[in-house]
Amino acid sequence: MYNLWECISGHRLLGTNNPISGAVNSPGSVYYFSNQGNALPDVTKDLKFKINIAKWDIVSTQSKILDHEFLFINDATSSVGFIRDELVYQEKEENNGTISVSSNSTTITGSNTEFQTYYTGNIDKKEYVLITSGNDKALREVISVTSNTVLTIDRPTPFSNTDALYSRVPVAKFYDISEYRMQKTKRFLINLFDSNSNTTVNFEDGGAIYAERSGSYCLNPTVVTLPVSSFTPSIPLIAMDGSTYDMNMTTNFYLNQGSMEYSANYYSLSDINNDESYSIPAFYKVTAPSRSNEIRLLSAGGNVVTQNYQSNSFIFNFDSDITNPYSIVTQADTTAKFNTINYDINDDVTNENTREGNAFSKYITKTIALDRSVLAEDIKVYLSIYRPSGTDIYVYAKLWNNSDEEAFVDKDWSILSIRSNENRMSNKDNDLVEVEYSLPLTPRTQTVLNGYAETQASNSTIIGYDTTFESDLQVGDLIKIYPELFPTNYHITAVESIVSNTEITINDEINNIDVIGSGMKITKLRYKKQAFNNTENDNIVRYFNHQMIPFDGFNQYAIKIVFLSATRYLIPFVNDMRVVAVST
Repeated sequence: MYNLWECISGHRLLGTNNPISGAVNSPGSVYYFSNQGNALPDVTKDLKFKINIAKWDIVSTQSKILDHEFLFINDATSSVGFIRDELVYQEKEENNGTISVSSNSTTITGSNTEFQTYYTGNIDKKEYVLITSGNDKALREVISVTSNTVLTIDRPTPFSNTDALYSRVPVAKFYDISEYRMQKTKRFLINLFDSNSNTTVNFEDGGAIYAERSGSYCLNPTVVTLPVSSFTPSIPLIAMDGSTYDMNMTTNFYLNQGSMEYSANYYSLSDINNDESYSIPAFYKVTAPSRSNEIRLLSAGGNVVTQNYQSNSFIFNFDSDITNPYSIVTQADTTAKFNTINYDINDDVTNENTREGNAFSKYITKTIALDRSVLAEDIKVYLSIYRPSGTDIYVYAKLWNNSDEEAFVDKDWSILSIRSNENRMSNKDNDLVEVEYSLPLTPRTQTVLNGYAETQASNSTIIGYDTTFESDLQVGDLIKIYPELFPTNYHITAVESIVSNTEITINDEINNIDVIGSGMKITKLRYKKQAFNNTENDNIVRYFNHQMIPFDGFNQYAIKIVFLSATRYLIPFVNDMRVVAVST
C-alpha cells in the first residue's frame, strides 16, 4: 500500500512555510507523455513516496466446517434430475397474511404480515421466502426487511399476484446423491451443502424437498447424522513465499440424547495437510451431523459437553509462523470431504448356520476342493483381527465329503470355537489379536431331557426311566448320551424311532464302554447337521446330512466370517486369514 505526492517548485513543504525552490537533487526525473507520445522530463517536479509495510504477527484463526444436510430417501428415481449447486428447499406451512408481488418489482408488500418476525436479517446465512401463487411457486432470497409489511427480494417473481401466499423455508445446495446400504436395505443419500438451517427453520423428516431449477423432488426424506470414518480437508489458503502455517482439526462437541449421538470434543488431529485423507479410529464416535439435526437437538437441551458451541462439527485451526515477518495466511470458503461409515453391521447371528442368516456384515471365501482321494480330518482357521470392546467376529465352516450324495451348497455352516485369545480385545486402533478357531467337540446343546437312560453294548435300543421321549424327541433328532458325572465321555447319534415315552432306538450301536450302563443322561442337540470333532474316532471331523447319515472327514470346504457390533461406530476387521485342512 502506498500514497504518491508531487513535489512542485514554488509549493510549500508540508507542515512548513518554506517554499520549494526546485526539484530535489535525487536520481531520476518525473516524466510526462507529450501529445506526440514522447516521454519528456519535468525538472520542476519530483515525487515523494510514503510506503506502508505490514509486518504479520502470529495469527490464530478458526474455520468452521460442515453445514451439510444428509437426507435418506427410499426412491432415487425422483432425484435423477437434480443439478449440482442448485438450490433445494423443503416446503413449510405458510406464514401469516398475504402478499402482493409483481413480475416487474423486487418489492413485496404484505397484508397482515409479520416480516420482521420471520426474517431477522442478523444471521450469517441467507434467508429465503417461498412465494406461492396458485400452482406457481418462486423461491427468492430476502435482501432486506423494511417493516412487517415491506421486504425486498433479489429478483422479481415470474408472476404477479396481489393475494399470494408466502413461507420461510430452509434452503441448501445440491451436492450429490449416492447409494447407501443399511440393514440390508438399499437406500439413497442426498448430500446438500451450504444449508441456512437455524433454530427457527430447518430441514425435518417427512414432507418433500424440491429443487429450484430442475424441478426435481423427493418425498418423505429422513434427516440423518452419519458416522465418519475419514475426512479430507480442502481449505483454500494463500501464503507468501517463505511463510509457514500449522493446521489442526478438532471436533467441537458431543451430544447424546436418546438414541442419537454426536461427535465429541475428545478427538483432534495436529499438523494436518490440505487434500490429504485422514482416517478416524473406530474408538472415536465422530459423526457428521446434518446441520438441522445439530441445531435442532442442541436448542432442545441436549447434553453439550463444551459451551463453545459452533454450528459446525469440525473446526480447523491455523497458526502462522512469526519467524517470517512478511508472511500472511488468508482463507476463503472452506470445505471438507467426509467419508461416512457405510458398514451394514449388527450383532445378530440367528440362522447363520443356514444360507439366510440375520447378520448384516459377513465374508464368504470361495469353495476349496481338496484331493478326492484323501479326506481331511480337521480344520483350523487363524485370524489376525481388530476386535474392540463391544464387537466380535464369528467364524463358520461348510464341510462336504464327496461320498455324500447331497450337494455342497445344502450343507450347514458349522460354527467354529475360539481356541486362543477368546477374551482378548483390541485396546487401540492398531492392536491386532491373533485368534485360532477350530471345530467344537460337540454341537451346541438345546435341551437336557427328563429322567435317565440305560444302554447296552452293541445295541441300538435305549431304555428310559422317568423319561418323556414322545414329547421331547422326534425321529431324526441328534442326541448326546453321557454319564451324568462324566459329561466329557459321550456318544453322539441320531434318533431312529420312538417306541414309547421310555424307549427309543438310535441309528447305530453303542460300543463306547464309557457310555454303557444305567444312569445315563440324554441331551438334545440344537444344530443336528453341524460338524464336530468326534472324540470316539480320534477327533476326526463328523457331520450328519439331511437323512442323518454320518460322514467322517471332508474334501471340500468354505469359510464364512461374520462381523458383529452393537454400533456402527465400532467396526471389527480381519487383517489376515490362514486356513489349514488337517490330515494325518
